[in-house]
Amino acid sequence: MKYKNILAFPLSTIPLYFEFLKELHARGYYETVRFIVLDEAKYNEYQSNSSFPEYFQFEYINPNEIKGIAKLDDVPRLEEQYGIPTLNLFSLLGHRVKIKSQKPEDNLFFWENYLQKNKCDMVIMPFAAMIVTLSLVQVAKHRNIQVIYAHSIRAFGRSALTDANGKDAIYDKYQDLYDKFQIYLESGIDKEHLKFQEDRVREANDKKARPVWFADPPRRINKKRLISFVKVMFDPAVLKKKLLSEFNYNYLKFGVSELPNSKFFLFPLHYEPEVTLDLLAPFFRDQLTLVKYIAQSLPANTKLVVKEHPGMKGRRDPKFYEAIEAIENVKLLDLNFDSYEVLDNPNLSGVVVINSTLGFEAILAGKPTIVFGNTFYAVPEIATCLTDLTQLPYLLLDIKKYVPNKENVLKFLQALDDVTFEGFIYPPTEMVTWVLEKKNINAISDEFEKRFPSL
Repeated sequence: MKYKNILAFPLSTIPLYFEFLKELHARGYYETVRFIVLDEAKYNEYQSNSSFPEYFQFEYINPNEIKGIAKLDDVPRLEEQYGIPTLNLFSLLGHRVKIKSQKPEDNLFFWENYLQKNKCDMVIMPFAAMIVTLSLVQVAKHRNIQVIYAHSIRAFGRSALTDANGKDAIYDKYQDLYDKFQIYLESGIDKEHLKFQEDRVREANDKKARPVWFADPPRRINKKRLISFVKVMFDPAVLKKKLLSEFNYNYLKFGVSELPNSKFFLFPLHYEPEVTLDLLAPFFRDQLTLVKYIAQSLPANTKLVVKEHPGMKGRRDPKFYEAIEAIENVKLLDLNFDSYEVLDNPNLSGVVVINSTLGFEAILAGKPTIVFGNTFYAVPEIATCLTDLTQLPYLLLDIKKYVPNKENVLKFLQALDDVTFEGFIYPPTEMVTWVLEKKNINAISDEFEKRFPSL
């Protein structure tokens, strides 16, 4: 047995982890699994649950106990030893951890000692979305411990077990996908696969289906919602925030309900805080500044259309929208405007994104797409990857040169199929209870045995 002791950092995906790790244990894949829990109440709940198998172990880590454990003299060594350049950059991501004064070097120091004392052969997590998880990944890799990102990929209901031990795994580069794509670019794909991918693209463009996380869950009354309601009512600060959010969403109207009659580019705003900004595109996370820069880079007589993320309903300060609306050649769309309607508009010249799902949809629709961040479709042969903003005006001026090659897109989709599997790794909710069904659990377990065999 190659993998005996697994360390799991599942966060919100923990109910799904429970199920597929039970299945993997039944198959003789490992001996024990230890779940890291940052919430003391949840830890106590899991500890008192007698239905869990004895090979499930739980450990509560108090972020307060990590704070300040690394000395200033440790920083240069930790930075160099664990391959995280510019630790100061990642300290900016502290808002994703409740203890804001916790520093990256503290987490590196903590995991260095933890993994020295506690044996494990594999670390599993959805993604290194916080300083604490990013630090764990880098220390584990340094100790030759297998690290796996178990995550969905926002495309065709597929998921991936990504090997995080590569040199670029700090940004999750999907190297196996790119290697496979390169092979298809050089040698081509057979007619059967080509037709399958053509039909898939046609169906995607016709049905215009949205990922499940774009849908609003049904508003059913249940115990969890009642408890949440009571907590809100008796917490003045939370109640004020909730009322302000509802007011912003329901009563303050921003944006226009029609598209420009002239040529325009589309920029979709991102949900924040989120890993797609914080980790995959930290230098582009000031979205208001980025909108201003795109606007001043546009060709003459061209507009920029800005579309809000559905998940940000009522979450932003109204001043943010006012600042966007004040830019002369920018049109802020009404929050409920369908982005597929924008993609279908003949005046759309191209799409500019950071890491948005809409960027992938634009590529499938044959639209030129400029990508600032790191995401699975940020590949030169199908998108235009940009980190030097001084080049943006030239790209926008010659945008017709960057229409994605249709055959290259089909080859990319085939490569994507080859390195992913049909399944869903997502927190169970009222909308996606089916992630806990046996079919999905078996699909995840099968992929573990295929990609990372333990026997």
